[in-house]
Amino acid sequence: MLSMASRSDLSARIAALQDRDQPRGRAGVLRSIAAIASAVVVLGTISPLRAISATQSTGSPAGAPAFEVASIKSNVSGALRVSIQVSPGGRFTAINAPLGALIRHAYGLQQFELAGGPKWLDSDRFDIVAKAEGEPAPAQMRLMLRTLLADRFKLQLRSEIRELPTYALVIKRNDRKPGPGLRPTVSDCAGAASLQDVLGITPTSGPRDPDAPCGFFGPGPGGSAKFRGVPIEVLARFLAPAVHRPVFDRTGLTGYFDADLEMTAEFGPPPPPPGVPDRFDRSSLPSIFTAIQEQLGLKLDAQRGPVTVFVIDRLEHPTEK
Repeated sequence: MLSMASRSDLSARIAALQDRDQPRGRAGVLRSIAAIASAVVVLGTISPLRAISATQSTGSPAGAPAFEVASIKSNVSGALRVSIQVSPGGRFTAINAPLGALIRHAYGLQQFELAGGPKWLDSDRFDIVAKAEGEPAPAQMRLMLRTLLADRFKLQLRSEIRELPTYALVIKRNDRKPGPGLRPTVSDCAGAASLQDVLGITPTSGPRDPDAPCGFFGPGPGGSAKFRGVPIEVLARFLAPAVHRPVFDRTGLTGYFDADLEMTAEFGPPPPPPGVPDRFDRSSLPSIFTAIQEQLGLKLDAQRGPVTVFVIDRLEHPTEK
């Protein structure tokens, strides 16, 4: 069983979502669930860092954190595998990475939160090897990646509010009872260190314990998703990458919950490129929309609402060094 990753491993887990060479069976499902769970933690930890004025573009301000050395090269291998990884010793490595993925990683964005950019944003690939001084925290490493993107790729972003499709997570039943897979946590999780960890308030010291009563979410048995001692907001965050829209908690449920969500089609590996057989059988799996209704007693209501989107104003091919 996989547990939640430490933040030094988050980038690799996120890259698994984009990796079409991952195993197509249950192992691939487990990796996809772990990747989505890790992405949720990134969103929680980076949100305070990414605020950009709607009238001010990003740049590379004087004194911004920066890598000591960084090498950037074009990757024309044609490989499908994408890797973005932060390693001990202040090392950052990206292999065959498109700029869209690097920008989303640096700013903690989901795909629907990034707009604009040149045609080659997700087609041209790059290898980046960078080294920072000392042992900076992952949040500092992301700030350094922002500086690199601004200096070497001339990236400029601005934020704006757009009216976009969203989902509201609501209770399905009129009596407001949740389904069999969603239960109030019996432990007192208020202020638990493990829960603060998951919500991005304190740094992670190691892998999360899947048997911990508070603050775990990640892969469970048989390709399921497992939650222990988390608020419904965490579940809403978890669903967003799978449904490709922002998901807002509108259940009105307070406190902490345990949940078990059986495997759905959306947790599988990404579909292969056109013309390549898909070895992952999705036909027998329910959709995420059906699963949360039947198992958790919740549903996703399609709505429209204001969403902060980050728009690429400028991006150039890099100066390779």
